[in-house]
Amino acid sequence: KLAWLVGLAYIVTRDSLPFLGGQSVGKKAMKIRAVTLDGTPLTGNWEPSLIRRGVLLIPFFPLVELFILLTREDKPERGRRLGDEWAKTKVIIEKAPAEPIEEE
Repeated sequence: KLAWLVGLAYIVTRDSLPFLGGQSVGKKAMKIRAVTLDGTPLTGNWEPSLIRRGVLLIPFFPLVELFILLTREDKPERGRRLGDEWAKTKVIIEKAPAEPIEEE
């Protein structure tokens, strides 16, 4: 039971866990990050993370999310899930840190 509880807690809070830098393992691999609409990282920002991930625990809701994503292809909200809308978040591509310029 404890393992289930820990797993469930990870699922709904992974984008706000400080030791992961605000990214799930998959987001780190894909070099993307969930942030608020104003660009603030979700690290330690529990409410939006719980909203955006928690809705996926509702039975059959992931199918609704998939349908919404597929029907928004040509709209301004393209790529935003309902969970992101409700949590006022978005997923961005992470920029690589700037390389220092060496002077010759």
